[in-house]
Amino acid sequence: MSAIHYAAFTGDLSLIKLLITNGGDIFQKNDTGMTALQFAAQGNQAAVITYLLDEHKFDINQVDSK
Repeated sequence: MSAIHYAAFTGDLSLIKLLITNGGDIFQKNDTGMTALQFAAQGNQAAVITYLLDEHKFDINQVDSK
């Protein structure tokens, strides 16, 4: 799990923004194909989900490799 994935799962929106500002890849996938959006959904992090959908135009139909 990357730092962005962890921040999304735990709902740390300020950390997500800091990581993006410093070159973090918000669209990065883990080894099973999960993105930050999917980690945020797993963690029930509504504010992070809203931010990712509104600010970064994630595809809500994207699936992981499972």
